[in-house]
Amino acid sequence: MRTYQPLLAGLILVVGLASCQKEVDTVLPATTTTGNGGNNGGNNGGNNGGNGGSTGGTVTDSSYMPLVTGNWWKMKDSTTGNVQTYTVTANTLPYNGRTFSAVYVQPTSNGIDTGYYGHDAVDYRFLALVSAPSVRLEFLYLRDTTAGTTWTANAGSANGFAATVDGRVVATNQTKTIQGVTYYKVIHSYIELSYALIGTAARYDYYSAKGVGIIAVYSEAGMPGAPQTRVVQELTTYHVN
Repeated sequence: MRTYQPLLAGLILVVGLASCQKEVDTVLPATTTTGNGGNNGGNNGGNNGGNGGSTGGTVTDSSYMPLVTGNWWKMKDSTTGNVQTYTVTANTLPYNGRTFSAVYVQPTSNGIDTGYYGHDAVDYRFLALVSAPSVRLEFLYLRDTTAGTTWTANAGSANGFAATVDGRVVATNQTKTIQGVTYYKVIHSYIELSYALIGTAARYDYYSAKGVGIIAVYSEAGMPGAPQTRVVQELTTYHVN
């Protein structure tokens, strides 16, 4: 089955850790803000737009995940042909001392319609909160730093299993063509999601363009020693402010 965010592609395929989720965890209430609802930073500049995207006037967040209210991205699952739209809302969520912006997903694939993204000048994270089964995962999926940089971070837990993310910046300042559109100033990051007593359960390659956001996620997931499920998600069009 597919998941509801590029960062979670293949995650819920891990047998014994989770099953099809039907509700978002409501223990932590979201708050409403005006303007930019995320921890914005990163460097200024970048090449925005392209044949498949657009910018709405002056770009007010030129990071690798612009979290200005109203920004949206359409991601195509190349394995199924389905397209989902991700829209930044004015809602934010405090978690572990950081602030995450709520991103609304439509249509949903399994009943979940919201994910949470946040970043500062260097670190980019995705937060998944699901109540049944219990999933509280905070992914450090990108660091805006030099190629070759590695990191290991506590990622929370899924159904009682402690999770860890091991990441690496594969390449920076790249040019990459996705769905016929060429993007510039792209960072390629790679992460592995592991669970205590189980081992590596998912692997992800992320491509994030400066001033645009995530343009592609290539993932594979499954229990160690079992067949792996591959998921390809690519950006088709977008609008950022």
